[in-house]
Amino acid sequence: TADVYRLESGDPYLDRLTNVWLKNQVQLGKTWARVYGKGIRDMLQDITAFVSMDGGLAREQILGCLGYQFANGNTVRMYAPFLRHPYMDGAAWIPETVLTYLKETGDTEILSQEIPFFESNETGTVLEHIRRGVRFLTTNLGGHGLCLWGGGDWNDSINNAGMKGVGESVWLSIAAVKACRQYHEILKIIGRSREDTDILPKMENLRQNVLRYGWEGDHFIYGFTDWGEKVGSDDCAEGKIYLNPQTWAVLADILEPAACEKLMNTVEHRLHCDYGYVQC
Repeated sequence: TADVYRLESGDPYLDRLTNVWLKNQVQLGKTWARVYGKGIRDMLQDITAFVSMDGGLAREQILGCLGYQFANGNTVRMYAPFLRHPYMDGAAWIPETVLTYLKETGDTEILSQEIPFFESNETGTVLEHIRRGVRFLTTNLGGHGLCLWGGGDWNDSINNAGMKGVGESVWLSIAAVKACRQYHEILKIIGRSREDTDILPKMENLRQNVLRYGWEGDHFIYGFTDWGEKVGSDDCAEGKIYLNPQTWAVLADILEPAACEKLMNTVEHRLHCDYGYVQC
């Protein structure tokens, strides 16, 4: 991967960070995730970065990860060793990884590759795996019409906020909107945008619920626990604003451009510090 891309910025530290450390980090992550366990979410994230270095190897890793997706569309949180804690965000990472792969390689044939679902007699194409994942995200909703939190979403520090099947994650709902957009883009690439025509209305319904129940004053809250408590709200004694829902609202086009810029100004004002941006 050394010759795929080389930075020559004039800053030896930045060049070394980019050309050596970052490439090796991504190479490690796409195979071993976080070393202590192979997490599907973690591997998909790193594969998304790795596709520009080695498309063929990225393809193998994508197909391997999809083998740990349940027939209902959700994924195993981690394997080797297995962690069956009911995380709900796994499917949100699949469309972006596959879409990035398609844009880098042009290999649309991957979408017709058959992959068995985990612990199931069913198999499905890669496109079917994406479809089931998106449908899992848009149908497992709580009382506010937002994605159920389950045992965890992406923020491991707020695990178990939705173990009773009541709590809802605003962040995951935002990520689901993004996943729906990416799924639709994949369908457009292969000339099948007229399929799954109900996905866009489901996405818009979810987006509206994020705006209706997730927006508070100048930022998005993080979610609602099983007990109806807000997380990431100004009503909270601590943790009044989290970074991820704000940045992802921009990535997912939840708001109009002018409102996105205003939201980022809120991030600058409330979360920026001398060392970067505090996550909470």
